Amino acid sequence: HIMLDLETLDTGPRSVVTSIGAIAFDPYVSGPTGLGDKFYVEVVDDLSTQQECGRTISGETVVWWMRQGQAAQQLFAPNTDGNVRDMTKNALNRFAEFIDANGGRDVQLWGNGADFDNIILGSLYEDFGMKKPWSYSRNRCFRTMKNLPGVGSFPRQGTYHNALDDAFTQAQHLQAIYRRLFPR
Repeated sequence: HIMLDLETLDTGPRSVVTSIGAIAFDPYVSGPTGLGDKFYVEVVDDLSTQQECGRTISGETVVWWMRQGQAAQQLFAPNTDGNVRDMTKNALNRFAEFIDANGGRDVQLWGNGADFDNIILGSLYEDFGMKKPWSYSRNRCFRTMKNLPGVGSFPRQGTYHNALDDAFTQAQHLQAIYRRLFPR
């Protein structure tokens, strides 16, 4: 299982992607032993290449970003924090390697919404002429799980709208949901 989170500049399936965060996890094991490899990359230095492929930026989403906290907006500042920044195609190759190292095409890839993270990232692979490293039949929707009756909320960790922090919190939340729904 891998929890994916993207930060984007639009909300449609062909949105420009600014960062990719992911964490491998075991949904049945809570805590640090249930969390595995992490992946994080920023591609904000390569937005024009994505736009040349027809990917979209919405003014509404840009304004939304301007209203977010300073920590979230650091994504758009010059890179002084040591986060990995890469060109989009290189980032996609690196994410494919991450998928391969954590289950390959059989990995269950969780995104926060049936029509968001997985769909956007899949279309980004297509725009760059690359094959998605996961199977369409292994897409999973975290938003559906967290909205099931009786599963409860989960305390937020890290910076809101940092792709890795969001993926980390979502993976831990899903582990808590699994504990509740599938006790061992």
